[in-house]
Amino acid sequence: MIKTQLKDIPPWQASEDSDNEEDQLYHPQSACNDQYEYEEDDIMLDHASSMTSSPSIPDENIDFDSVYALHAFVATVEGQATANKGDALLLMEDENTYWWLVEVLHSGEIGYIPAENIETPYERLARLNKHRNVDITT
Repeated sequence: MIKTQLKDIPPWQASEDSDNEEDQLYHPQSACNDQYEYEEDDIMLDHASSMTSSPSIPDENIDFDSVYALHAFVATVEGQATANKGDALLLMEDENTYWWLVEVLHSGEIGYIPAENIETPYERLARLNKHRNVDITT
């Protein structure tokens, strides 16, 4: 059976000297304050040790004026461009939903590649940060 306290003062402000069991309640957070402090210290130590280890994904300079090849694509017909995974591309036209006209910056080749094979700088940044966050937390 659950008893409801109908007093005007919260239970954690009740007198500890009282004989009434309901008056001897304490603030719920006080029970976990010590444990919380230890957990916070452990988290800070874990975070500090993670920061000293080298990330498994190398730092990459992301050019926000470019887009990037998400996967390798080999041109099979005239008008397509060959791009290797991670190549920086200059987006020239993206009017078609499926094929975008790009210039592969390292080779100067101009042609179409599948739009699903291209990632924007913000998508690239999010993907790299996702991997970095996983590395730091594990």
